[in-house]
Amino acid sequence: MADSRSSDGEKERRRSVNCSRGKNEAMKVIFTDPQILDCYICCEPLSVPVYQCENGHISCSSCCSKVHNKCPSCSLAIGYIRCRAIEKVLESIKIPCQNSTYGCKITMNLNQINEHETSCPYEPCSCPISDCSYVDSAEHLGSHFRKRHPDSAKSFLYNSRFTICLNSGDRYRIFQAENDDAVFVLSYSFEIFGNAVTLSRIGSPLCEKKFCYDIKAKSQGSVLSLQSVANEIRRWIEDPPFKGSLLIPNEFFGSSSAQTILEIRIWPSRMAGSRSSDGEKERRSSANSSRRKNETMKVILTDPQVLDCYICCEPLSVPVYQCENGHISCSSCCSKVQNKCPSCSLAIGYMRCRAIEKVLESIKMPCQNSRYGCKTTTNLNQINEHETLCPYQPCSCPLSDCSYVDSAEYLSSHFRKRHQDSAKSISYNSRFTICLNSDDKYCIFQAENDGVLFVLSYSFETFGDAVTLNRIGPRSSEKKFCYDIKAKSQGSVLSLLSVAKEIQRWTEDPPSKGSLLIPNEFFGSSSAQTILEIRIWPSR
Repeated sequence: MADSRSSDGEKERRRSVNCSRGKNEAMKVIFTDPQILDCYICCEPLSVPVYQCENGHISCSSCCSKVHNKCPSCSLAIGYIRCRAIEKVLESIKIPCQNSTYGCKITMNLNQINEHETSCPYEPCSCPISDCSYVDSAEHLGSHFRKRHPDSAKSFLYNSRFTICLNSGDRYRIFQAENDDAVFVLSYSFEIFGNAVTLSRIGSPLCEKKFCYDIKAKSQGSVLSLQSVANEIRRWIEDPPFKGSLLIPNEFFGSSSAQTILEIRIWPSRMAGSRSSDGEKERRSSANSSRRKNETMKVILTDPQVLDCYICCEPLSVPVYQCENGHISCSSCCSKVQNKCPSCSLAIGYMRCRAIEKVLESIKMPCQNSRYGCKTTTNLNQINEHETLCPYQPCSCPLSDCSYVDSAEYLSSHFRKRHQDSAKSISYNSRFTICLNSDDKYCIFQAENDGVLFVLSYSFETFGDAVTLNRIGPRSSEKKFCYDIKAKSQGSVLSLLSVAKEIQRWTEDPPSKGSLLIPNEFFGSSSAQTILEIRIWPSR
């Protein structure tokens, strides 16, 4: 038979579930063009209130006066029509910090995220060991270093002076505080007039917690010392030390000495926390803005209904119209209400909301089954249709003591590796026989050809035993399987020819309608077994 898609009833049920999910939960979406939420005048992220001209170009309220209320794109008046639809989108959008993978849990509005990221303490730092590729926040880096490289650093206590000896071939020395696992690197380089020494801390330059240090070099009654604040660096490289290092002249320790002996003390600064300089903030803000303008942007819509039509309450489709109060609707819905806004009774259907149209065209939604292998991203008003037919809908392992859930393809591989003795291996179009005892509830088959899993359900009814066959797989699957079940006894034959129903999770419920009913005592009153002949094959 021809491949059949899921029934209209099944589609409607799934669409209803998906729509409910979208309206009740925050929704993760991707903006393929983040600049659509930038002001047409200042080219920075929009801030509320937002105004538009009649052609749909948008700007911040404060920018309108800068251009004397004349749109720079089309010369029409701007600053008199609020674009409330975009305002609601901006209020709904939350952006996770780019350092979320390193522990930052902050989500902020679009026009605030750059300010946060210029002072985020979770900026990634690299392990100073050259052959280690570990990258994480400074806090986690300290724990990593303590566990993985305990012999690569000298352990010390704050405010306690300690001595180290540097040989002529040394380039750096690593210290780790016992108090809080902070990691410091003493850099040592050879200059024309002597050796330069300075101390840096592995951490974000934006961190407010600072550390002071004191380095002393003593020789024959002479003392060279440097007291300073440790620079924060996210990655140590063998560059010459920073300005302000301690310069130890050649032969300070004598011409015969091959070692540099230093006394060091490190302690947390008591000065008020110092934020990064304005120059550092400006540099980072510029870098973040550039990054967001050149990349797609993942955001969270805390209220997905801001992109729903005010009339049909479904996701908007282009073209989009608005009334003067900013209520929006699909073009096709305006005529259904005689071009009268149901929210405020003003005329609707004559003024395009091009800003929202651009948002809709830019938004891509990942399928909710992405964790199970689906790589599809589609427009907001198409995602429900895709998810009703997605072949990556999750399926559960049919064994009651196994909690594995994945797509049907990966579930087949899982079952073959983990539970190969729990299923009978079959070949398509080959008839096989099974014997069911009175206490059996089900039997699992796995096809040798492609690993597809089938479950034969067996239950006791009033007038006999009911038997049916299901396939573990998404209900939307276009690939169907037929089966033929026969029960023979004393010249009598009961048979059922049907199409296996797809189920995503098997439960010990009575079989569905269309099962083979085997009357009591069909196999004789003395028989405790049900013997069946089965054949399964892909539908044509």
